[in-house]
Order: sequence, then structure tokens, then C-alpha cells
Amino acid sequence: MKQIVNILLCINLLWSPLNSFGQSSNPAERDSIQIQIAHPSGLAGQDNAVSLLEKRLTQAVVLNGIASATSRFLLVTDIHELSSQVTTSTPPQYVTELEISCYITDQTEKTVLQQTTFNVKGVARTKAKAYQHAIGSIQARNPKLKTLINRGKEKIAAYYQAQKEE
Repeated sequence: MKQIVNILLCINLLWSPLNSFGQSSNPAERDSIQIQIAHPSGLAGQDNAVSLLEKRLTQAVVLNGIASATSRFLLVTDIHELSSQVTTSTPPQYVTELEISCYITDQTEKTVLQQTTFNVKGVARTKAKAYQHAIGSIQARNPKLKTLINRGKEKIAAYYQAQKEE
């Protein structure tokens, strides 16, 4: 019985269409609207926090079906520390507030198509963990992130439509 189930599973995998990175099944849309995630900048020495943010942004783009390993359109992220304080409580806690700016840019024409900013706070026993908690509060299904990606998609589609008309 297990062998039959395994054989059926293998046949199903071979015959089902697989779209890498959750791309659209419409070939024209799939080939034209793709966004690549750029490595976030602004957090030197905070590799775990940067990696977490990169994963969350990748998840968000994949959920919207336009992720790509290479594309002329980039989702660029810049992180600035607004404040970082140590509480007077025992044990001391670090309270860090970050501003995370996300831009969808066109590498070829050097233009910004869409932009949004998140202000996030993190509290933890170490500064590194406070950064991770702050960045961890940004979820892949965040409405602001979804709006950024959808409006960016619309502007990319409008760009390609204008190119077809020329």
C-alpha cells in the first residue's frame, strides 16, 4: 500500500505544473513582472536581523507571486536606528526603535517606483536581540508591505504596457 501511495505521489509531482517562486501561470505576466530582493543595508554587525528581514521580504514577494532571483526591479531596504535605550530595570533591557524604508526600484532607469516606511520597536536583554524583535514584528502578510508590492506591480505593468504601445 505504501508503495502505491509513493508511486502516485511521484506521478503527481511529475505531471503537475511547478511554478518556481510562486510565479503566475500567465507566461506574459510571469516573464515581465518580477522583483528581486536586495540585501538590506544599514545594520552593520547585525547579520541575524538582516537575514530575518531578507527572509520576511522574500516571503512577502513570493506570496504575491512575483519573486525572482534576478530582475531589473529590486526591493531595496534601508534601515536606520532612531533610538536605542537601556532601561533602569533589573535585569536591564534594551529598547530599540528602527525605521525601515522599503523601495521598489528600476535598476536600468535608476528610478524609484514605490516606497513605504515602517517604524518598529524591539525590547530584549541584548541590543542584537532587540534588533531581531523589532524586525521580527514585520510579517510577510503586513498590509503596508502588501500595498507596496501591489502598487509596485501596477507601476511595473504600466511600464511594460507603455513599452508595448511604442
